[in-house]
Amino acid sequence: MRIGFAMADITPALPSAMAGQPFICRADRVADPLRLCAMRIEDGDTAALLMGADALEFPAPLEVELRGIAAAAAEIDPHCVVLSASHTHSAPALAEIFGSECDSDYAQLLRDRVRAAAGAALQSSRTAEIAVQTGAAPGLAFNRRFIMSEGTVETHPLKANPHIVRPEGPDASRLWTLLARDHAGQILGTIMNFGCHATVMERANTAISADYPGQARSALSAAAGAAPAMFLQGAAGNICQVNPQDPSRREVGAAWAQSMGRALAGCAWHQLERAETGAGRLRMGRARILLPRRTIPDDILAWARKQARGQADRPIPVLSDYGVEMFGTLAPDRLSLADFMRSAYWAGFYAREIQDMAAAYQAAPAVDFEMAVLAQDNWALLFLPCELFVEWGEALAAASPFKHTGIVTLANGCHGYIPTREAFARAGGYETMLLSSTYLAPEAGDLMFESASAMLAELHGRKNAAGSAGG
Repeated sequence: MRIGFAMADITPALPSAMAGQPFICRADRVADPLRLCAMRIEDGDTAALLMGADALEFPAPLEVELRGIAAAAAEIDPHCVVLSASHTHSAPALAEIFGSECDSDYAQLLRDRVRAAAGAALQSSRTAEIAVQTGAAPGLAFNRRFIMSEGTVETHPLKANPHIVRPEGPDASRLWTLLARDHAGQILGTIMNFGCHATVMERANTAISADYPGQARSALSAAAGAAPAMFLQGAAGNICQVNPQDPSRREVGAAWAQSMGRALAGCAWHQLERAETGAGRLRMGRARILLPRRTIPDDILAWARKQARGQADRPIPVLSDYGVEMFGTLAPDRLSLADFMRSAYWAGFYAREIQDMAAAYQAAPAVDFEMAVLAQDNWALLFLPCELFVEWGEALAAASPFKHTGIVTLANGCHGYIPTREAFARAGGYETMLLSSTYLAPEAGDLMFESASAMLAELHGRKNAAGSAGG
């Protein structure tokens, strides 16, 4: 096969509107640059372009436009382009979520840099082979939803909270890695796929940052002789870097992002040293399904309509740094996430969210959910446009007939969180609330799993067959 890698700088000009928080903020400095990594891979009749970018998410129609630009520059079918976001919460605003608006100047910069990276990946392509491996990077990513003593769930509880009973679900450690090298053994580029929210920078951070994925990418690139490195976000819907059951650590800030990134890159490099050569012809599968939106109960909609839509008279409380503070030690003006969602500010914010969700449901009660798989005989990458709970990621990897399966989220758009049925059945927690970040119905996970598993099985059944499949 022929493989080419390229990198592009996608750091915005300052000041820049930022995304990722339930309030509006602007970046006034750059802590570390944002990057986009592209890999073009071609084998016989199948060609694909993978792009991993330091961004919160890519909303439609911008992601469709960027994929079209990349396809033209890389000379491949637009349906064979995948654009994935690292989900850093310290990136410019691109989606109209939580009151933010797309930064049009930054969107133009992305168009230019995507075109350049895709073209450079094509130009740098040469005969090469792939090696892959799966393993673990333990102790870096933890479940952020906890069952409390009263039976409800709390997201980001404070450290050493005496009401914590247990995590609702498992922590995350799955690490999928890929290495491309030419006939002389030179490394052309690497990929790591790991699931953890990129929320290491503080809530009040006003610096553009790639967060821990950027640090991991830089460290892995250095280990590979300066070859480009791509980060692909895994199943991290209920996963973050903070362990509230360990009071000895404070897992926020630039220093923690660096140490976490370097630790992840170290695991990835050691894993790649025993990577298994890809076997069989490259192939790609695609599927599109309709997933239903959540309906808004009449009483909640009536309540939202009574609330003042404006929030100018509602001061924004200072929000906890993802539960990293010790229980009982928060300053009076700082709130845990659970208390933040009981504030006057949140009431106005939530009323707007409910009304926006009701309008979106009226416009389209179901959404087009696009999935893709890229594979050889012994490995596969599954691409999903959502924030997936870790339980779904583990279930998909276990159901996959491929030996090495990576689960990539926030790919080719994002339709919000996909929690488990069990999570929806419990009271409390942020990820299952009626919000624009969780607008798919509870049955969406089952429908996604059935279709994605079938696509993996079908593609595995076409061993030694070339070409691409539509769906």
